[in-house]
Amino acid sequence: MIPKGVFLDKVDIWFEDESRIGQKGTLSRIWAQKGTRPRVVRQQQYLYQYIFGAVCPKLGIGAAIVAPNVNIETMQKILEEISLHVQKGRRAVVVLDQAGWHVSNSKQPIPFAFTSLCSRAQSSRKRMESSQRQISL
Repeated sequence: MIPKGVFLDKVDIWFEDESRIGQKGTLSRIWAQKGTRPRVVRQQQYLYQYIFGAVCPKLGIGAAIVAPNVNIETMQKILEEISLHVQKGRRAVVVLDQAGWHVSNSKQPIPFAFTSLCSRAQSSRKRMESSQRQISL
């Protein structure tokens, strides 16, 4: 997957994931006399954002964005943000999970710093076998 002329010592492995954060109403409680059920007004709407983050453990650096939703366009933005942190002359491999917005049928350009993009996380056994094969290369 790494093109000829790119050496493994010039490749950085990045791990990316995203998480929804925010506030959602919880159970409302009120003091009342035993045996009564008073009505309570409760906040029904909720607000949230998504944090997309990526780290390169080898270099000890990371990149992140905050977005109002998750989709392919937002995924493109985090890839562009990661590419800003990839040093000149180096390449990045980004390991992702199986979220639907990680894969696109469109022909959006991948930022120049990326050589390959792992779009499916494998089982830990397959991942270890793959790592051992790559190390032996």
